[in-house]
Amino acid sequence: AALSRMIRGASDQALAYVQAVQLLARIEDDDQRIALMEQLVEQDGESAEARFALALTQAAVGNAERARELATEAVALRPDWDDPREFIVRTLVTEERADEAVTTLDAFITDHPSHALRLLRVQLAMQAEDYGIALAQLDRMLEAQPMILQGMAMATVGTVGTVGTVTVTVP
Repeated sequence: AALSRMIRGASDQALAYVQAVQLLARIEDDDQRIALMEQLVEQDGESAEARFALALTQAAVGNAERARELATEAVALRPDWDDPREFIVRTLVTEERADEAVTTLDAFITDHPSHALRLLRVQLAMQAEDYGIALAQLDRMLEAQPMILQGMAMATVGTVGTVGTVTVTVP
């Protein structure tokens, strides 16, 4: 009941659900943890944030396939949200299913070509030493949002050989 009140009273539902996932993670019994999260999700039925929280909980107890199904439901409920898409790809990478992760990510980028998804694609390409794909994605990002990439480049150059935080202001 307290978690439900916390979620309902939160201005950021996604953050509130992540906090609930973190609190429930302290419960050692996996079945009990899932049951409690399912009760919370039932109250919000068609909430993408609730589905994604249940996906995170399922993944934490080792149910990666079910977690991806729930994350897919979250995407359907909130098509502009990248977090569930990234989660799906990362769970595939964790399971050492890199080819499937890349195929899935490429399909996500085709449907929803966001900055975050393209950055993830760059990361996967770099890990696979497929620099042509990484550069192609960076080119597409530069075409779409040139000022953001300039800021990233400045931050990268500014951090070489330094320790601490670099603040980049791009007009």
